[in-house]
Amino acid sequence: MKNFFIRLCVPSLLSLIVFLAVYFWQSYATLSLGSPREITGWSLVCVIVFLMLFNLRKKLQAFNLGIVKIWFALHVAFGILAVAFFLLHTGSIWPQGLYEQLLALAFWIVSLSGIVGVYITVTFPRRLTDTGFEIIYEKIPEEIYNLKNEAEKAVTDCAKDSGEQTLVDHYNQTLVWFFRRPRFYWSILFGGQANKAWVNRHFEPVERYLSNVEITYLESLKQLAERKCLVDEHYARQDIMKKWLLAHVPLSLFVVVMSVWHVTLIYAYAL
Repeated sequence: MKNFFIRLCVPSLLSLIVFLAVYFWQSYATLSLGSPREITGWSLVCVIVFLMLFNLRKKLQAFNLGIVKIWFALHVAFGILAVAFFLLHTGSIWPQGLYEQLLALAFWIVSLSGIVGVYITVTFPRRLTDTGFEIIYEKIPEEIYNLKNEAEKAVTDCAKDSGEQTLVDHYNQTLVWFFRRPRFYWSILFGGQANKAWVNRHFEPVERYLSNVEITYLESLKQLAERKCLVDEHYARQDIMKKWLLAHVPLSLFVVVMSVWHVTLIYAYAL
């Protein structure tokens, strides 16, 4: 997080200089009976086009177009600049006119999704690194399937070795739900520990009813459950990182299309 804000300093300074230049330019245009909204409008369009270049940069990774971290910092700084230009251009948070309000709504949704995306992009990779566990998103279903099979094998072997069904019954009644698929999605995203609390709550009480042989298998089962907690965390955080882009990019394209139509209408009526 600290490194991110350090990288953001220079792009923020650059965007501030651009904003001040446009601000004084449109102020001069107002005093000289020019067209300040045309200046702020085209400035906003240029910034939006620049922001769209970041997505193009990610698609052209084979070409040396600059360090991604620098591009990301520029994207954040100029995203803030886009908000400033929007307010300068409209003169308010919510403009007049139905089409302008639809455009404003789309713009604010994109801006909000961008703020969420910055938080996700900056914090989630670090939190996944801190788990000390790595897994590719596409491999998660296979990993969960394997953990479920290992858990079922453990309780089956326990029943054979101990001659008791206590652990088998406990697994079928409670733990099978946990191992079946990713769990506690929203709790993980909001920084909760509901998954670990659930595991502790369903392992500790049953221990008093088990023999020494069964306790050995219970410990193995708990290790699988703890690994499953790590897999669930990777699933939740990696999943939202992917889905956020699926929402932010199309919405951004929608704003670009609406902006182009907005400009077209303005010049058509001017003629």
